Amino acid sequence: MTPVGQNGRMFDVLVGEVGSLTDAALVERFRGLERSVRRQEAELVVVVAELEGRSIHTADGHVSMRGWLKATVRWSNQECQRRLQTARLVAADRLVGAGLHAGEVGVAQVQELGRAYANPRCGDQLVGETSRVLLDHAGTMSFEDFRLCVRRWELLADVDGAHRDAEAAVERRTATVVDFDGVVHLAGRGGGCMRRR
Repeated sequence: MTPVGQNGRMFDVLVGEVGSLTDAALVERFRGLERSVRRQEAELVVVVAELEGRSIHTADGHVSMRGWLKATVRWSNQECQRRLQTARLVAADRLVGAGLHAGEVGVAQVQELGRAYANPRCGDQLVGETSRVLLDHAGTMSFEDFRLCVRRWELLADVDGAHRDAEAAVERRTATVVDFDGVVHLAGRGGGCMRRR
C-alpha cells in the first residue's frame, strides 16, 4: 500500500473513532486537543526563537528568518510574521510562553500580544507587569474583546505615535525645481501636510 493509501486509511480510522465517542467524551477530546495545540505552539515558538537567535537561516544563504521559514516549511507570510512576533515576545517574557504552554491562554491571544510587542514605539513596555495584566484578561475575555483591550493599551502606551509618524514623513519630504532650457521641471516626494500648533 502506498503512503497516501496508508494515510487515508489511518484518517478513516480516526474519523470512525471520533464518531463513536459519547458527547461527554467528545467534549473532553476537544479540550485535550486544544491544550495540546497550545502546548505545541509554545514549543514551536520557543524553537523558532532559538533558530533565529542562532541565525540558522544564514547557513542556507537566506537573508532573513522569514525567508528560511517560508522555504523550509512553506509557511505563508502571515504565519511567518505571527510566529516570529510571538517567538520574540516569548523570548523576552517567559511568563507569556509559560501561560501558552500550560494551556491557560490561547494561541490567538498570544499572537495578538506578539503583534503588540512588535510595535517599535511601545512594544518594549508590554513586557513585565503589563503582560501579566493582559494575560489575566486573555483568560476571561472573548478574543474580540481581548484584541480590543490590547489595541487600546497600544493607543495609550503610544499616545504620540501617529503624531511622530506624520512629523517624520514631513521631515523626509523633498522637492526640486530645475530650469532646463526655458522649461521648469518640478519633482517632489514625501508625506502629507501637517498642521503646526
